[in-house]
Parts: sequence; C-alpha cells; structure tokens
Amino acid sequence: MTTVTNSDQALAVDVPGRGEPRPAARTGPSELAPRWAKAVAFVAAAGIAVHLLLRFSSAPSAHVRTFADIPLYVTLVAGGLPLVVNLSRRL
Repeated sequence: MTTVTNSDQALAVDVPGRGEPRPAARTGPSELAPRWAKAVAFVAAAGIAVHLLLRFSSAPSAHVRTFADIPLYVTLVAGGLPLVVNLSRRL
C-alpha cells in the first residue's frame, strides 16, 4: 500500500505487481516463430508489389487488370493460412 499526500488530501493506492513475480509468457513449439513472421511479411510485400506492377503497367488493358488481383489472393492464402493454423492449434 502506497500513500500519496497532497496539500489537502491523502490518497492510498494499492500498486499490485511490485516485487511479485509475473507469470511467464506462453512460449512453445506451437507459437509462431519470428522467421515465419518475416516470411509472411516478405510474401505480403512481394504480392503487393506484383499487384501494383500489373495494375499500373504500361499496357492498361482489361485483360491484365483482371489478373492483377491474383497476387493479392495468393498473398492472402500464403500469409493467412499459417496464422490461422497456429491460432487453431491454440484452441
């Protein structure tokens, strides 16, 4: 219990956690490794870059713009699937 006093008032504040050990964070083999996070970020950046190149290419035909969204779908599946699998393992 810590007491803080002001000129006219006294306030008692209970500060939990000081000196008490905190529970350890959950770590284990099912947790997403940092290398996977880097791979997902790289796949996302590459997919967005390819999408932008196809979308704003010098040949603005409707045929190219139709296929410009495919890298985004691949990025969504390739980046989201490992995250969903990891979350489903925790349930």
